Amino acid sequence: MNLKVIFLLASVVVILFLSACNDSESKVSVNADTSAPVSTSNPFDSDANSTDDFEAELIMDEDGYDQYGIFGGDLPDYSIHYLDFQDKTTYEYNGEELSLELEICNGDAPLSYTLGLICNDRLIPFSLNGGEYAYSFNSYDNTGDTKFTFTFHPYGKKGESVKVFPMLVIDTESPSYFKNFDVPNPFRALPTSHATFYAPVNMNSDGPEENTPITVNDNIIPVEDNILEAYKEPERTRDEYGNEIEINRLEEYCHICIIQNDGSAGPTNRIVANDGERIKFDYVFCGRPRQEYIMYCWTNEGFLPIFDGEYQTKVCLDDFNQEIKMTFDVSLEDYPDLNNIRFIAYEPSGNYIYSSVFSVFDEKTMQELNVWLETIDID
Repeated sequence: MNLKVIFLLASVVVILFLSACNDSESKVSVNADTSAPVSTSNPFDSDANSTDDFEAELIMDEDGYDQYGIFGGDLPDYSIHYLDFQDKTTYEYNGEELSLELEICNGDAPLSYTLGLICNDRLIPFSLNGGEYAYSFNSYDNTGDTKFTFTFHPYGKKGESVKVFPMLVIDTESPSYFKNFDVPNPFRALPTSHATFYAPVNMNSDGPEENTPITVNDNIIPVEDNILEAYKEPERTRDEYGNEIEINRLEEYCHICIIQNDGSAGPTNRIVANDGERIKFDYVFCGRPRQEYIMYCWTNEGFLPIFDGEYQTKVCLDDFNQEIKMTFDVSLEDYPDLNNIRFIAYEPSGNYIYSSVFSVFDEKTMQELNVWLETIDID
């Protein structure tokens, strides 16, 4: 892939990331001038990518896409009311189910999301609004206000006090980043929650899971050259006095990187579903040392137990010159519609550090995508 294409993709990632981080009431503006020319051409056609008629600005077509096939329409507004997770009432567990409520409100644009529940850093099974028990629930195309009742048995031992809080992944079905590729937007699906919004529970009886330790991934190896290459450039920022400084990104931040077919590493990539039977690839946890994180794996099919059959694993590095290499390996027979993956690294103090969402294509679509990308000229 040439440098122009890489620059284009990187620019779009930044734009969409910044728009996602705006206040929940903000929206991305759309060109509403109906007298302006619109592009309705097939993005696979190299002529469709000419910028001759688009010198002033990118023009959106009737579906909200610009001439590169990039969506620029309104993104869903939403707000989360934690209700029982924020009133700080202490709940008593005596062996019977507990119930807690949460409300998600959004505007006119449909909002889709995944709901999970965490206790003692573990994803635990729960019933949602009286349904069957599961480790996660996907909810699609919601408008207006929706109230959810979580019913569950907390994990922990008798005599302990535990915290229960929701794990949400919001906006999981955004329009496709590439207009003619039938996958949700790979640069959305935002994990959200906060350690201050929890329900404390006194364990007067043992829970179904007696607080066995979370498996620690200790496959620690020296950081590879491809990782060092991906993060060799320091980040320029300012200290508390306003002085410009440079910081080592591997030492200051946590990173989750996909290892690409050519051996290079980076947080932005498209993953090929190998041979139509499995999705298998290596990924790396690296960066910020001496800080424990709990890792989870969200997909468009919900959270998956990919860590030796568990839904979470604990990772921690002693030095920023180390990494932990892991393998994602699932069968398409078990998850035939899997097309988006996001790893979430949760810091128990309440901060989320997370990677980009990775989209899954089959071989044929991946080849067509690469051919189209090579036609883009952003001069």
